[in-house]
This record gives sequence, C-alpha cells and structure tokens, in this order.
Amino acid sequence: MPRPVTVNELLRRHRLGRDRLPHRQHGGTVVVVAAGNSNSDASGFTPAGCNGVITVAATGRAGQRASYSNYGAAV
Repeated sequence: MPRPVTVNELLRRHRLGRDRLPHRQHGGTVVVVAAGNSNSDASGFTPAGCNGVITVAATGRAGQRASYSNYGAAV
C-alpha cells in the first residue's frame, strides 16, 4: 500500500515546480492540496493552481466558504 505524502514534503525533497506536480499522478499518487488562506483566486497559487491536483478550501460551521479561504475554479 502506498504511504501518504504531503505536497510540502514533495516540494522539499524533490524541488518540484508547478509544472512537475501532475506527473506524480502517473505513479498512482492522489495529490490533495489546500486552496490557501488569502481570500483570493486559488488558481494563482502553487500548488493549489496546478493541474492534476485536488484543491480543497475551508468552510464555516454552516458549510459556507470561510471568509479567509481561497476560492475559484481550481477548488
């Protein structure tokens, strides 16, 4: 069974850039990343805006987008 790995760990260990992250999918790795906390469009941030990743955002208690959470089509 593959072990989970964080994107921060991947970036630190392998110095992967925005264009290299999606290639991890070919090894059967699902990459889940945070949208960020800048109240901005997540597509402008790495790794949230990378192709081939699942970008997740923060919500409030009632399920609405948290005011600080990044948003957009990447989420």
